[in-house]
Amino acid sequence: MPQFMVSNGGEMPRFARIDKNGRKMVWVDIENATGFATPEAARAAFEECVHSMVKAAQIAGERAVREKTVVSSNKPAEKWMRREGGEWSTASDPAQFFTLEWVWKAKDQLHKFPVGARPTKDDLLGVFETFYIRSGAGWLCRPQRKYAEGRLEWNESFSLAVPFASAEDARARLQKQGAAGSIVRTSCVFTQVEFDSAHARNDSTATMIAAACEARDIHSAIEQSASERLAAMRNDEKTDPGEGAAEKDAKKSRRASRL
Repeated sequence: MPQFMVSNGGEMPRFARIDKNGRKMVWVDIENATGFATPEAARAAFEECVHSMVKAAQIAGERAVREKTVVSSNKPAEKWMRREGGEWSTASDPAQFFTLEWVWKAKDQLHKFPVGARPTKDDLLGVFETFYIRSGAGWLCRPQRKYAEGRLEWNESFSLAVPFASAEDARARLQKQGAAGSIVRTSCVFTQVEFDSAHARNDSTATMIAAACEARDIHSAIEQSASERLAAMRNDEKTDPGEGAAEKDAKKSRRASRL
């Protein structure tokens, strides 16, 4: 089964890494993110963690107001002020001084963060799914120009198409592109591993995939051989019906002699 984690939905997406206590998180690459068994579990852990961060910031803000390290502003649009490094910063709520900007902005819209997925090593040994985005303008691809690095664009070349690990993540990206399109689901299976050197065989994942491919080949060969033998036996019965009739007569005679 794949692992699921919440994505920030960016052009080059980052994924949530949640600490063991479930009270802090950072955005990291997909391989370092905290994975969960279901999309629902990933979303629940993410939302609970963000709410914990907001709550901690609110408690810190209330304490700062009592200690007068955060003071009220006379400006109607910016209610609170705090002195940082010789300069004053302003906020609409004392808690904003003690939490990340994205956390404060997203705290009431956490449902908009898509859930991504990554296959485990065991998934790679069998069939796993990937998702692509297609519109009338082509496939959603990663451009090959340096000035466009980090952005996605439409291109007819499928070789440049960006794979998404979950349908939800792909759907969120399609909505962000603001274009009518389709989510194309693929079922993938590795069929062969070619090691370019003896040193390459030290890669345990590639070695496992190669063994799985070989096992599937052997299993397929056995099934094909068994099917061919069954087919041959059926053909023999069809081509020599007289022998079958004679055998039946012999069985009848043996049963009559016992009576």
